[in-house]
Amino acid sequence: MTYTKTGLCLLLGVILQSSCTNKDNSYQLIDIELVSLLKAQSPSGNLSYFELPSSTDLNKIPQDPKNTLTTSKIALGGFLFHETTLGTEGKEPALKQTYSCATCHHYDAGFQSGTLQGYGDGGTGFGVNGELRVIKSNISNPDVQSLRTLSVLNGAFQTNQMWNGQFGSTHVNANTKSLWTETSILKYNNLGFEGLETRSIAGLEMHRMKMTDDIIKMGAYKNLFDDAFQNIPENIRYTNETAGLAIAAYLRTITASEAPFQKYVQGNIDAMNESEKQGAIVFFGKGQCSSCHTGPALNSMQFNALGMNDMIDKMILLIWDGVALQKIHLTIINLKYPNCTTLQTVHFMATDRASGLLKKSLNIKIWPYRKIKIF
Repeated sequence: MTYTKTGLCLLLGVILQSSCTNKDNSYQLIDIELVSLLKAQSPSGNLSYFELPSSTDLNKIPQDPKNTLTTSKIALGGFLFHETTLGTEGKEPALKQTYSCATCHHYDAGFQSGTLQGYGDGGTGFGVNGELRVIKSNISNPDVQSLRTLSVLNGAFQTNQMWNGQFGSTHVNANTKSLWTETSILKYNNLGFEGLETRSIAGLEMHRMKMTDDIIKMGAYKNLFDDAFQNIPENIRYTNETAGLAIAAYLRTITASEAPFQKYVQGNIDAMNESEKQGAIVFFGKGQCSSCHTGPALNSMQFNALGMNDMIDKMILLIWDGVALQKIHLTIINLKYPNCTTLQTVHFMATDRASGLLKKSLNIKIWPYRKIKIF
């Protein structure tokens, strides 16, 4: 009997050891495959190609040469990004100064809106991450984003900004100057900044925010502006342009450098679990996601007509000629576009799902001269 028990114990030990060994080998094979895929897609053959700089490593963060990063400018931008006092241009007097950049780019929502569409001026409520924000009743002209707000995360790695890359005077917009007319919001491209800076400056006007004497009279802000823009004459130091440049400086420091994938490419193979590694193998392998999403920020400067179906069967507030219409269920009836060509307008119809009645034929303007790949 003693020998039998001993034999069973030894057999059980061998089985357990074999099971652990097989599991360890499984994880090791996953890592070998993933690292091999990453190295194959790195121009240098090193995983460092995918590393994001930390928010404090200013020398490694991509910068606009006309808006160099300084700690004082970043600090000022962080305050302004969350400052509701800027909201002086709201259409509803009772709701002025109740919104900020962070209203539609909230930390807990991944620096996006917590709702399907972002509601700035004219919105009320918030919740934990913006999920409870709604348009206040009887507001005739709220500031509503016609698409889901873009995350500002890793924005430093995007030379041109917005869904169509319209902001920024450099890179893909270098030959589009004829469109930067004074009657268009694209006039800010004439300032000569890259996308993040241009978007931040233009965004203040677009979203009904403005630098005023009241902000500078706070004292603390005056000191912050003086520290951040010492080389700019005082008579033009406290403007929407400098405020936008400070906000852009802050946004450039918002990186996903603490993400598990970032820790993994830095050498910590335990930072990602097995399921995440398997997903990464699909992403960088058969899924071919990395053909468009690569580099430290897993992005590119390609512009693709994606996400047109995201709004189907959702209650969205339609925008027509800048005016918000009633909320309806969206059904895409017809999309007309050739494959892999320059798009100027995408035509589609919106119907009320409940009644089936045609509501509007909408024209969605697409940035001209941009090659767009249709998926």
